[in-house]
Amino acid sequence: MNRKIVLCGFMGSGKSHIGRLVAEKLGLKFYDLDTLIQKDQGLRIAEIFSNYGESKFREIERSLLLSNLGDEQRILSLGGGSLSDQNIVDLIKSENILIFISPPLDEIVKRIHGKKKRPLVMDESGQPKSINQLKIDLKALYDQRYVYYSQANIILQTDPEWDPIRSAEELISLLKKFDETV
Repeated sequence: MNRKIVLCGFMGSGKSHIGRLVAEKLGLKFYDLDTLIQKDQGLRIAEIFSNYGESKFREIERSLLLSNLGDEQRILSLGGGSLSDQNIVDLIKSENILIFISPPLDEIVKRIHGKKKRPLVMDESGQPKSINQLKIDLKALYDQRYVYYSQANIILQTDPEWDPIRSAEELISLLKKFDETV
């Protein structure tokens, strides 16, 4: 089984939670790109956004993503916006299994509403966006990113009654089926 696995999906989709569970069951190391960025920069993601802006954050993110796509068998969970262009998608898929964790957008909105550590959920004054405004904003962003997410080798649909353990088991099953077809 190819165990160079990269998880993608929107913020709040469960990539890190499911990724850790799958890594534990498969005996693999788990890396979270956002955590790697925070360790590298000595700042939280929200601080990087506020101090340097999104374009600088994406530059740092891309650099660390590229440096963590080595030969090691592992699971790497990307940030929600890591798949920002076709070249990145193609590069990841050339030597990794790309998996899209896909809960319904309404579920994502519920999970992240009011979480101040996520820069995109706050308005210009630093207050949490209303749930309706958040949903409108996230829908537009999700639609932009879906172009890249949808190219994953495997798509794991999760439901509102989300059970991360069940999702991890389902993903392992999908990985085994994928390996049989490659």
